[in-house]
Amino acid sequence: RRALPEATAAAHVASGNFAAAAASYAELVKARPDDARMRLSYGEALLGASQFAEACTELEKLKGKGLGARDLGVPAARACMQKGDAEAALAWLKSIPQRYLPRSLEKDPIFAPIQNRPEFKALFQTGG
Repeated sequence: RRALPEATAAAHVASGNFAAAAASYAELVKARPDDARMRLSYGEALLGASQFAEACTELEKLKGKGLGARDLGVPAARACMQKGDAEAALAWLKSIPQRYLPRSLEKDPIFAPIQNRPEFKALFQTGG
């Protein structure tokens, strides 16, 4: 029974009901505010629910909390970019070691407004 709220939140994500997932994860985060994995799930649910500013803010709280650079950096960059904060999105992308940075982000339409910027292009250049 203790796992039911988390399972319910995950089921909302799996079914594409991100608004319900965000609401469920918000309650879980209130109960376990220091659970970085739970807060990441909450931020990702907010992102899925198109609550970009809230997602960007929530994911920012996870800096230095021991999560993988890619696991945190990709959703945070997406959230901040869609919030309209290109500088924060770039900072998140730069925080991901190049070997873990998904190449697909280079052509991702979410990042279209910054794809011609030198600092964005440099993220995807490999050393010869």
